[in-house]
Amino acid sequence: MIDIYPLTIIADRYGGVYSGGAYLAFNLYPCEIPDEVEGSDLITADFWSQFYQDEIDIKIGIGQTPDEAYEDLKQQLI
Repeated sequence: MIDIYPLTIIADRYGGVYSGGAYLAFNLYPCEIPDEVEGSDLITADFWSQFYQDEIDIKIGIGQTPDEAYEDLKQQLI
């Protein structure tokens, strides 16, 4: 069993348009989540483009529910 701490789960501002999921889970404190995740359309689109090209070194769990996002993050941290 893995405990994730810190753990922050947020609703995706754009409902998954750029991230692919309605909820995002981070192994970060809320103040550490990059502003670009919830920025303007262009900034957020650029962030997720970089994320999916492995240019951003942050683990982010992505899911359609908070539980799915948590499980996705957990799998990445194992």
